[in-house]
Amino acid sequence: MTGRCQLNTTSSRHDKSHVKVSRFVRSLAPPKHHDHAGRRARHFGCWYVAEMPSNIEIKARLTDLQATQRLVEAIADGPPQTLQQTDTFFACTHGRLKLREIGDGSGELIAYQRADVADIKQSDYEISHVADVESLKHVLRRALGESVVVEKTRLLYLIGQTRVHLDRVTGLGDFLELEVVLMPHQTAADGQAIAGGLMRSFEIREQDLLATAYADMLESNSAPPENR
Repeated sequence: MTGRCQLNTTSSRHDKSHVKVSRFVRSLAPPKHHDHAGRRARHFGCWYVAEMPSNIEIKARLTDLQATQRLVEAIADGPPQTLQQTDTFFACTHGRLKLREIGDGSGELIAYQRADVADIKQSDYEISHVADVESLKHVLRRALGESVVVEKTRLLYLIGQTRVHLDRVTGLGDFLELEVVLMPHQTAADGQAIAGGLMRSFEIREQDLLATAYADMLESNSAPPENR
């Protein structure tokens, strides 16, 4: 069968058929639900169409990591998880693309878009879990070109719906990141209020906030003086 399927609505018999078909099609549409990342989605068999999840984030430079750690631990849900992470960034036309090595040979391919502003900001992202990091890294290097590699030790704390990162980044120093994971019913303003409250709890000032990603800072540090 080719072309569009059209129903003739000039007769009452066809009117009734059209109503029956419409009801049948609506009955096939699966209900909305949320996947493991909190994305609103509809499942169609083994795949789904999902809205891009969002965080509300800040990044701040720390002058005393241990002092900030004590403030974080005072209200954290539990002890931290220590992560050794290597992020390889690749050239892309929209947002940023990085391949994160977790340490057991697996990793995550992460695409995200975030404004470069020294303030509380929204980050929209997608994550794909990768079983063979080295193979994918080789393909992405050939196809897109590698821009910079970020190596860090991360202490990951959870406070409610917020991920708190205390990062020691090779070549850069110590930092705090907040990632408020927005729930489907929440607005960006809700997330900003949560992030603002945690900033006050951790004694983070507005002048401590950073606009750019670790990758941008490393690229700036490695650029010739006339290009900085």
